[in-house]
Formats: sequence, structure tokens, C-alpha cells
Amino acid sequence: MTGLVLSLATVGCKREQVREYQAPQEAPPAPAPATQTGQTLPPGHPDISGGGGNAGLTMPAVPKLVWKSLPEGWVEKAPSAMRAASFEITNSTGVMADVSVIPLPIGGRELDLVNMWRQQVSLPPSSDADADKEAAAVTIGGEKGKLFDMASAQPLQGSADRTRILVAMMQRGQLSWFFKVTGAAEFVEAQKPAFVEFLKDISFDETAAAAPAADMGMGMGGGTMDMSGGGMGTGGSPDLPEWTVPANWKSVPPTSMLLAKFDVTGSSNAKAEMTVSSFGGPAGGLLANVNRWRRQVGLGPVDEAGMDKMISTIDASGGKATLVDVVGTDAKSGAQTRILGAVVPQGDQTWFYKMMGNPAVVEDQKAAFTQFVQTIKYPHAP
Repeated sequence: MTGLVLSLATVGCKREQVREYQAPQEAPPAPAPATQTGQTLPPGHPDISGGGGNAGLTMPAVPKLVWKSLPEGWVEKAPSAMRAASFEITNSTGVMADVSVIPLPIGGRELDLVNMWRQQVSLPPSSDADADKEAAAVTIGGEKGKLFDMASAQPLQGSADRTRILVAMMQRGQLSWFFKVTGAAEFVEAQKPAFVEFLKDISFDETAAAAPAADMGMGMGGGTMDMSGGGMGTGGSPDLPEWTVPANWKSVPPTSMLLAKFDVTGSSNAKAEMTVSSFGGPAGGLLANVNRWRRQVGLGPVDEAGMDKMISTIDASGGKATLVDVVGTDAKSGAQTRILGAVVPQGDQTWFYKMMGNPAVVEDQKAAFTQFVQTIKYPHAP
């Protein structure tokens, strides 16, 4: 896995003095690198929890990023949790795109990453063979990488335009680096040359390596691995809502890209896990997220008509929440597994609540789960 390059001359990028950028610490550095226990998937995924290729890996020190210039129209932003760098691109008519740079410990399968991005733009999953065919060879800082370019066939829910994702990935030392652009399809396509050129100019200053941000172990860091990029991706960490946790839900440290996590234990020590995450915008749309949860329990995708038969809505703060309830099989244990999920749009964020585990435990907790979702108070709810 690797990086990305493009000719700056083709896009008229403005040259600046060489910049060095180090992701600011939102909290004092931890005495030891944070441990990543969730899947190390790049931003834009509302729910990367429950084991994964990175389980048990330690976040290595992250070197400073150095770049020679910023393309025209790119504005540097303070990075949210998990981002080593963040940029906003705006054209003369106000069309915008989001650029994120995410370093993560090496782990997981490339096909899982590709299908996650495809899911974000409502494309069907790809096979292993197709995944390689979809990648273009690119260069990041003189090293080899892969560039994936995916666009939705139709505008996604909540958007007037088709959505496009460019992701360049590279592996360097103990880290996988992900460079991602998300936005309106035609605008992102027009930015592709500038994106590639920018990545070509990137270098890594190992002499200035710093311990990872203290909230990286939280993933959604106080609020987002972006859970963005596009997903929490478009606007930094959201303010945490107010909620009342049921007495038998035990709060545990959230894994990568989660805002909160709870362990729930039923009779005979049967267990379920409750997680909370949030994304900027529609986060790929309701159908894509329903099918994502279905895949997690070994079920095939459904279309809009099929989805409508398996969802319901409940009142929530400032609007409605969509409930999803599916039962399938855990791929690792082979045990029957149930997911009870809730999707709650709130302003420019979409919140995801998921209880997953032993079906009997989930059934026993369904009323508590529903009440929890309904009584949450969001800081900016209408």
C-alpha cells in the first residue's frame, strides 16, 4: 500500500515556502503510545469496531509531514482526531471538498478498505482481483503507492450531486498512510491532478517524530476519525451529547473511531457491545449503512424496497431515528449474532448507535436501547 503523485504544472498551484506540519495535541501527550484495538480503516466509516486486523497493535510515533506547496484553493485546517493534516478545497462558486491525511498502524486487508470506500459511494463490493485493477500506481514522497478513484452512480441521500472519493494509500515503516479527498464528483475529478502533485511533494521528517496524539486511542477522538473524511470527516469532532446510561451498561475505553463504547452482560455471562459514533453529512446514506451492518453478520445486501421492510422509525431529539434490527452469524465465532442499530441525523452530523452480540442479550436490552436513543440531548438540536 502506498502513495500518490501529480504534476503541479497542470493545475497552476501556487508555490509557497516549505511548510512543516505536526498534528497538534488536543490533550497532553500520553506517557505511552495509545493502543489501537479497533480495525485500522481510514476515515469515513461510522463504525469500525469489534476486532480487526489491527487488534492489539500499538500506535507508533508519527513523523512530521513536510510539503513544498499547497495547490490553489486549498486551505489548511486544524486536524480533527486521527488526522495528521486536514485541508478544505473551495472553488470560485463555493463548491467544497475535504482532504484528510490519516496515519494508522499497519493491519487489515486491502479488500476490506476498498469495499468500505465503495460502500460510502453506494457501489457494490469488489472482489480481490477487482481491487487491484481499480488501483493506479502513484508516488508519495518518492515511494510507491496506490490510488483508488470511486464515484457514486447517483446523488447520495442528502446531496444534490454525485459523490467522489479519491484515496491514496501507502505503507511506510510501521504505519499505513491514507490520503483522502471527498466531495462532489466533478469537483473532485478536477482536483485530482493537484491532489496527486501535492502528494508527490510530501516528505516525512523522522527526526521530528512525535508520540501520537493522546486521543488517537479513542479513534473518533473525542469525536471523530473523522469519523470523517467525508465522514465524521467534514467538520472536526462533534460536541458530545448528553445521555443517561442504563445501569447495567459498563462504559469501557472506546476503540478506534468510536465516541463511546459499553459492554453489556446478560444471563449465563452472554454479552453484547454497544457503540456510538458520528459522521459529517449523510455518511454514505441509510441504505449503505444498513447493508454494512448486514454484512457484519454474514447477510447479503438489500435494495431500497428490501430495506424499507426491515426498518422502523422512532422519535428522537429534534427529529426521527431509524432503527435497524438484523440477525445473522458472527464470522469469527460462528455464533448467532444480532445487531440493533439506530441512525440519527442531527444537523450536519449523522449519529450511529449499534448494539451487537448475543441475540438474547440484545432482545433483553432493546427497550433500554430505544429509550437511550430517544432521550439523548444533542447540543445543537433544533
